[in-house]
Amino acid sequence: MTAQERKLQKMAQDLFKNLWTEAQETATRTENQVTSFVDRLVERGSASKDEARRVGDDAIQRLRKGRDEMSRFLDQRLEAMAGLLKMPSRAEVEDLRKRVEKLSKRVERVAARIQ
Repeated sequence: MTAQERKLQKMAQDLFKNLWTEAQETATRTENQVTSFVDRLVERGSASKDEARRVGDDAIQRLRKGRDEMSRFLDQRLEAMAGLLKMPSRAEVEDLRKRVEKLSKRVERVAARIQ
């Protein structure tokens, strides 16, 4: 891999990491705002605690579902970009990790027999 390809790879990783972090922070802020809004509804008497809790829980559930969908979308885009940049996918890295682990155990067994 050339220096330029490594630089591009690093830039792509940083971009997706920043996107993911920003998305997570935005989702958390939104959940906090929903909770605050629901609390204000109850304080003002605009809604009962049960009504407000149902509305708040529904909104937060939708936010979490959206966050999960966004996570899957970003994972798919990252996998596609990794392929373009000739980076190993998460699955490939995990497969290699398992293979190395198996080989390490075999080496340890052989070393134990030799001693």
